[in-house]
Amino acid sequence: MSTKRLQTAAIILLLSATLLAGCASVRDGGFARPAAAPMPEMADEMKPGLAVLYFPKRFVRHVDMLPQGEEALAKGVAGPPVTNLNRRFGRGEVFKSGTNRGIGMEMSGFILLDKPGRYQFQVNSNDGFRLSLDGRVLLEDPAWHPSGDQLTPPAEFVVQTPAWYSLRIRYFQRKGTAAFQFYWQPPGASEFSPVPGRVLAHLAPY
Repeated sequence: MSTKRLQTAAIILLLSATLLAGCASVRDGGFARPAAAPMPEMADEMKPGLAVLYFPKRFVRHVDMLPQGEEALAKGVAGPPVTNLNRRFGRGEVFKSGTNRGIGMEMSGFILLDKPGRYQFQVNSNDGFRLSLDGRVLLEDPAWHPSGDQLTPPAEFVVQTPAWYSLRIRYFQRKGTAAFQFYWQPPGASEFSPVPGRVLAHLAPY
């Protein structure tokens, strides 16, 4: 086996071991993907979009009520990678879940922050979500939104070393209309804009 393939296999095994270990914090329930950026030589192995698990028939009122740990892997249904995080679904299908209500999900992978400096992030959601960047909760609005879409205040993330940083999003849609829109203001930008799909990637599916 070539050196590159051995490196690829090692990284995938490491990711799998992390998942099976069920690394989770109290606030950031579920599986915690590695916070460290992938090694530079692994860039060619990364696939577009975020890996996703769907949790059907979950009419929950808070993101913490979604499956966590080993239960998430046992009861979750893997879907195609999510490349577009600027979605207003109305009463239509939520991502590729096959339904417009009673659906929870977890998206996991990496985001490319390729400039040093201060990044600002916001999320408009309906219903609740929690977003972790580089292993810590950056943005959340975790409860059911009976009144509709809600935009979070901006949150700042300072990048000293441009790299791929781990990204994990837990989100649910209870009923009614739905939305999930992820915005950023990178260093040097004058306003917020949707996070583009080209900066989202994953190494290993669920």
